[in-house]
Parts: sequence; structure tokens; C-alpha cells
Amino acid sequence: MMLRSALDEGVVGSGPAHVEVVDLTVRYGEVTALRPVSVTIEPGTALAVLGPNGAGKTSFANALSGVIRSEATAINIDGVDFRSYPSYARARLGVGHLPDARAIFPSLSVEENLKMGFHTDRSTSKANIAAAYELFPNLDRRKRVAAGKLSGGEQQMLALARLLVRPPKLLIADELSHGLAPGVVANLFKLLEGLKGRSTIIIVEQFVTRALALADTVLVLSHGDVMHQGEAASFSADQAAEFYSLQPARQS
Repeated sequence: MMLRSALDEGVVGSGPAHVEVVDLTVRYGEVTALRPVSVTIEPGTALAVLGPNGAGKTSFANALSGVIRSEATAINIDGVDFRSYPSYARARLGVGHLPDARAIFPSLSVEENLKMGFHTDRSTSKANIAAAYELFPNLDRRKRVAAGKLSGGEQQMLALARLLVRPPKLLIADELSHGLAPGVVANLFKLLEGLKGRSTIIIVEQFVTRALALADTVLVLSHGDVMHQGEAASFSADQAAEFYSLQPARQS
């Protein structure tokens, strides 16, 4: 399906995505950051991507959203081949990405950030902003404050706001809990739990217990290799710790 026809057919907003990734590989020059990864995610479910620093988790997330170049046999979302689409087109087709660097404009106010996020007609934008404030009363109280002056938790709330008000087909959340207090993390994961079912979720996370509680399936990476893949219910934090310490053998 060509990009224009995909956009014209209204792929965005038609419910949680069915995701099929086959042999996804990421290279940075001579360095292979992610060796062939294949995964299928059923609509409305959540995949936890776990692993130590340098495992290839963020490369996996960035490749799916189109932030970086990658190679793959297939990156299909509801049967649409996304491999040739740039990041902005993937976003328009329903891929929401919350990167590890918070996706906000720090010099703009909270309300200006929301207006940038809800770039639709004025009446729809106004309704979406009101809905965001209802979800996050703290943002309403600080709507004229520059986003860069918010606390870490408030910045994550701001980044999440438009994704929760207008759920994407696929939400990729990378290190949602990074640098945040446990209470804030608990609230953010509660919001993701509420989103599950309306969106398909990929959660890239170091907070293993939280990620496993949310997820239906789990993918463990280490040094760019797939170390484990299966049901989250049968995977424990202790197993994750074992995988985190592994260094897979390299083929010469």
C-alpha cells in the first residue's frame, strides 16, 4: 500500500494495531546494534522489551517509529508495510512514540505544547486540551508555565497527555520511569493500564516488575541479541536478572 492511499483510507484511529516485525536489524556504521528480531503483537496487548543498558532496546523502539534507519523483511501494522515510511508518516498512520528523552518543547508553555500536539481544527483542539487537563489536573494548574520548568513527572504527563486523549494504534513508550519517583511511576503505569486495549503497547523499561505487570508478552535483549521471548505471566524478575548478566557468544 502506498503512503498516500494509506493516509486517504484513514488508517489512523481505527483501533489497536496488529504488529508483525520480521528480521529487524539496526546498524550504526560498522556496529550492529540489533540483530534480526522477529515479533508479533496481537491487537490491544502489551509487549515488554527488557534488557540491560546497551542491549538494543531503544534501537528497537526507534526503528519501529522510523526515528532511525533499519533493515527488515517486514514491519507490518494492520497489514500496512511501514518499512519505507519516514517517522512523520508512521505517526500520521497511528504510531505514537514516547522516547526516553521526553517529547516536549521545553521553552513553550504547557498549553502551547498541547496545542502543538493537537494540531487539528480549533474546536477539536480545544476539546482535546480540556480532556488532557481533566486527566492531568496538575497540567491545568501549570498551563502557563514553560514545560522545561515542570518536574520530571509532570513532563512525562505532558508527553503522555495527547497520546492518552487520542490513543494511537501503537504506543511505544521508552523508559517511561527513568528518573522518576516511585509514586509518579505507579501513576503513569496506571494510566498505561487504562490505555491497554484501546492501543497496542510496546513498553521499553528497566523497571522490570512494573513492565511485567502491564505486559502480555516479553522480549529480552542483550548486546543486540534476542535472549528470551514468551508470555509475561511465565517470566519473573529473577529470570530477567539472569538474562541481564549474560553476554551472548559472537560468531566469528
